[in-house]
Amino acid sequence: MKAARLKAFGQPLSVDDVPLSQPPARAVLVRVEAAFVPPFMADIAQGASYTTPSLPFTPGIDAIGRIEQPGSGVRGLECGQRVYCNPLHVRGDRGPSILRAFIGSFALGPPSTELLDQWHDGAYAEFVLLPQQCVMPIAPWVSAPAPVLCRLGWLGTAHAAWRKAALRPAETVIVHGATGLLGASATVVALAMGAGCVQVTGRDSGSLARLAALDHRVVIVNQPEGAAPASTLLSCAGAGPAEPVEKLIAKLEPGGHCVVIGAPTHPVSTTLGRLLRDEITIQGSLWHQPGDIEALFELCRNGKLDLSRFKPLQFALEDINEALEASRRKGDPLSHVAVALAARA
Repeated sequence: MKAARLKAFGQPLSVDDVPLSQPPARAVLVRVEAAFVPPFMADIAQGASYTTPSLPFTPGIDAIGRIEQPGSGVRGLECGQRVYCNPLHVRGDRGPSILRAFIGSFALGPPSTELLDQWHDGAYAEFVLLPQQCVMPIAPWVSAPAPVLCRLGWLGTAHAAWRKAALRPAETVIVHGATGLLGASATVVALAMGAGCVQVTGRDSGSLARLAALDHRVVIVNQPEGAAPASTLLSCAGAGPAEPVEKLIAKLEPGGHCVVIGAPTHPVSTTLGRLLRDEITIQGSLWHQPGDIEALFELCRNGKLDLSRFKPLQFALEDINEALEASRRKGDPLSHVAVALAARA
């Protein structure tokens, strides 16, 4: 099969012929239709400080494809079935023994490289081999093309954050860093979940305007001081100063939630007495659960989530290096980069 290979950090990936492995027990071989290309994947290829699989390896996350071959012991997945490939592999219970890694990307801590040794290669290939727990059927009423659906990981992460904040219809919320891929995803999901007002912040006025054009419920906030009181703040900005987040936390109503899915560069300070008095919660939210993806499918079925709002930039597997470079360029947050195998996407 054809696969993009990272052989040396700082060097272009090459597309090579590699052997096609047979799935072991409780694993699934998936024929890839499209895979998501986040901006950090280019950083990994350049040698940024991530705990990656040993070189050489095939990067790539968040694939959409069809079951090519299930291994022995696999239940509920059949040949030809359309699936979403969740890259996060978790082994163990809560506590110091838990191992977590994004297959085809990086491990969350050096001990978790054990998972990347076992599941070495990712989704920028014609086929990807994954443990069954990482493969989820796509509901039959979801008809969006694969290059659109490969954004499911980001949409699911947004849904998980709103779920943890117990978002209720008609509430007023804030999305800080809405002009990034994650923040824009969070804005669209909040609208689909029935938020009454989604206040958006960001450094790119053009991107904010595109989000505001989606729905009258999206309100641009140019300065944190100008935000209206809100039940929930989603911090989606993966860099930048802490001051805007601090000022936005101050806008939370009693009983409000701040959920962090993108952290500022500098530490955030807040008054613990205020958290106590007003029962404000601040928590992190790394990724999503299968139930979040299922909830997104239901929102699609009910006509509340319109995936056609997302416009992917598609690249062939042979153009993987151009895809990585395109993912680093700031553009429309409703667009994303996808590697698509055109004959099957």
